[in-house]
Amino acid sequence: MQGAATYHSGSASAWADENNNGNFTCDALDASDATAIDIDFWFMKDDTEPGADFLLWYYNGTGYNLIADLDILGSDDVWLHYTDTITDSQYFVSNFRIRFDGTPGRRENVWVDDVVVTVVVTQETPCDLANLDGINPVNFKDFAILANDWRVTGPNLPGDIDGNDVANFGDLDWMLDYWLIDCGQP
Repeated sequence: MQGAATYHSGSASAWADENNNGNFTCDALDASDATAIDIDFWFMKDDTEPGADFLLWYYNGTGYNLIADLDILGSDDVWLHYTDTITDSQYFVSNFRIRFDGTPGRRENVWVDDVVVTVVVTQETPCDLANLDGINPVNFKDFAILANDWRVTGPNLPGDIDGNDVANFGDLDWMLDYWLIDCGQP
């Protein structure tokens, strides 16, 4: 339910009490190419009880996992800021969601406001792709990984830098373009 009288910013918030309660779920977000997911929101609670009245859940594509009992965080009757950076790849799915379970009892209230969920995607540079072991600079250790996959075909080969499902001269040429380069340097 919308709580017009109590809000962190703007003119309303999501609100639950004993007569108006249940789940508040965000729309599905495509996080399939994520390297992280940032969660940021403000919440307030009034006279809630731990373990039952105000819970935060994350969806991993097949089910919801309990993340936090918001009842036990901070004081009552003040806006509290919650942030989390998800790096657990089980949540990097095409239909990621967060859900608030607000089921307060008699004379209890919960509010949620300013919810921002950001899917973080870090693009690899061409140099990063040539740096097969992830340790700078691109050198013989990377070449050894490429040589181990030489002329092997198939998906997800560590030595397949150009992504064509075979480790070959195209990958070697790519690697030589970044030979002895520190990929972390601008």
